[in-house]
Amino acid sequence: MFYEPAALFPLPLIVATISYIALINKPVIKAWVRGRKIDSHLPFTLSSITAMSAADMDLTEIFKTISKQKIYGEVKKEAEWICRDVFLMGNDLVTALEKNNRFTPSERFKELVNGMVLTVKTGNSLSYYLLKKEKQQRELNNERQQKNLELLGYLSKSYVLWEILLALIITPWLFFNVLNNDKNLLYLYIITIIVTPIVTMFFSALAKSTAQKADI
Repeated sequence: MFYEPAALFPLPLIVATISYIALINKPVIKAWVRGRKIDSHLPFTLSSITAMSAADMDLTEIFKTISKQKIYGEVKKEAEWICRDVFLMGNDLVTALEKNNRFTPSERFKELVNGMVLTVKTGNSLSYYLLKKEKQQRELNNERQQKNLELLGYLSKSYVLWEILLALIITPWLFFNVLNNDKNLLYLYIITIIVTPIVTMFFSALAKSTAQKADI
């Protein structure tokens, strides 16, 4: 017998704890993911909004147009909620925008809408505000893309380093220790069955998220 059954008792507890934490935080994670999707579509959407505003299109009609186009991604869903409050619930546009801002998971979209509301209330030029905001978002997006590309490079190097350590140092060391002490087999199982897949999934998810933000 290579190991005692009691030695594996912590494994189900660890798996159950991780599953419980993931389940409890699922709404928060979904909101965070949705906010990231809104942020990724926002620069392109803002360019379209700016162009439509420059053509003297009413802001309500702009959001109605955005709500019908799938190319705007998650921003389309935000526009759908705004249009629902205006056309179905009978709210004015400012009230609909303020209500949407209480629930949107994107801070960048919230900042944009807050600026729209303030501009409409004060009677300033919406086109001027949108042009200024578009330029700001474009510069911010370019800066973030550069940082994300650098982060993606660091992640790739870190993952390669982890695989080298696992293949050339950690696994051989544990294997030779198992030959001398059967109880060390548990640690070998933990590394190969639990730790390695978790680390791989973590790096894959992080790299995918970073690549999406960098528009790769």
